[in-house]
Order: sequence, then structure tokens, then C-alpha cells
Amino acid sequence: SILPITSLNLLNNDQSSLNSSEWNLLSNVVHAFNKFNMIPSIHNIMKYLDLIEPKIEINISDSLNLFNSFYMSVKSFVSVTPDFRILTVAEQCSLFQRNLNGLFNLYGTLMLRDAGIFDNIRNERILIPLYGHEVVRQARKIIMRLDFDSTIVKIIHMIFAFSTNCYAVDYDPHMNKDPLLLGTFRLFGSQNVYTEILWKYMIYRYGYKETILRFAALIKHILDQIMVATDIYINNRHHRTLVDDSMKEAETAVILNEKNLTPLWGKDNQFDY
Repeated sequence: SILPITSLNLLNNDQSSLNSSEWNLLSNVVHAFNKFNMIPSIHNIMKYLDLIEPKIEINISDSLNLFNSFYMSVKSFVSVTPDFRILTVAEQCSLFQRNLNGLFNLYGTLMLRDAGIFDNIRNERILIPLYGHEVVRQARKIIMRLDFDSTIVKIIHMIFAFSTNCYAVDYDPHMNKDPLLLGTFRLFGSQNVYTEILWKYMIYRYGYKETILRFAALIKHILDQIMVATDIYINNRHHRTLVDDSMKEAETAVILNEKNLTPLWGKDNQFDY
């Protein structure tokens, strides 16, 4: 069942244990995530699907383009965070090798759900050419269990981004040369900060009992998602090619954009932090 979301009243009654810097960091995460979100683009796709005849088949290239844009969007989101910027280029590449695919799966889950792709069968047509009816059915079942408090899911993206690994498939043949292999402790600081913010936010928003229920449901959702995503990677060659190519593109972009001056958190105003 869907757990309801209560409204916040921070201006008049902030009883959370989050301090001002933690609230500011939480705000920055949400702002950066929203800056690169794909929902407007998905809505345009849905409008296109409404215009074409149901008997006209969607090309698999349309599906691939949509999911490739998910990779680029979540990569851009992580790339504007201070935690990512302080890493060396080699460490940034390593981090994407470890976590970008897991982030892509979580990001795609949220985008498809919030954009309303699963609201009707017509919208789902954009997914069928790449994944087939059965996988889409499984995905719909898992996605509709995702916590409806999108702020929680956005913070989870940051925890995933700076975890030591958030995927169940090792596709890196050179993992013994991983620059973070002996330095994963460098990620713990970032991961711990965002985990603490998540917990404090949830306790403030829902209280201890409901937080435990929501957190357990979220972990179950993530584990189910990882299992399905792993099977898809192993058994779907089009998806596997998409993942591998997107990983290479992300690493190339990191190297080429070593001196990228994109503002932190995607903010145009340098004083707005």
C-alpha cells in the first residue's frame, strides 16, 4: 500500500534534527537533480505517442535514445556535486564504472514513474521495442512500489553515487587497476553525510515507526530492481550494448571535461548556495 506524504511547515515549525548546513545541502541535491531531470522530455514523447496510430510500431532506436538520455542526465547530476569534483579524473572514471549503471536504473525508475509512462498502455509502447512485454510488466510492478516522496529517492541517488558499488554485474576487465580499489574509504565521508541527512529527513517527516517501514520498503525495492536489471543486462544484448557504450561515453566525457566550469549543483548564481 502507498504510504501518505504529510506536508512540511519548515518556516513556522522546524522540529527536525537537521541543522542549517544539512538543510542547505539537501536543498542543493534537490535543485541539481531537478536541473537535469528528464520529465519534460518524457512528456513530449508521450504527446507524440498520443498522436500516432496504435498500429504504427515504435522503432527500437526511439527506446534506446530515451534510455541513453537517462544515462547522460544522471551523469550530469553527479558531475556537478562537490563530492565528485574533488576526485581525480581517474577516480571519477572509476566511480562511474562502479555506480553509473545502478544510478541509471534508479533514475530511470523515478523518471518513468513520475512522468506517468505507466499510467496507460499507450505510453508503455516506447519501452516495448527494447525490453519486451514481460520485462515491462515486471518493471511496472516494481516501479509502482517506489516511495512517492521523491526527495527521499533523490537523496538515495547521492548515496548510490558515492557507494563502493551499487550494481551486481562486473563488466570491467581491468578492475585490478581501479584507482579506488585501495581507496574506497575516500567515498565513505560523502556516503555517510548523505545517509545521515536521509535518516534525519525521514525521521522528521514521518517519525521513527513509519521511517522504518518506508526504509525497509525502499531497500526491498532497490534489491528487486537490481535483480531485474542484472537479468536484463545478461540476457538483452541491446540493453547490454547501451550500458557498455554509455559507460565509455561517460568516461570519455570526464577526461575531456577535466576543466569543465559547469557551476556546482548546476546553479547559475555563484552566491546561491
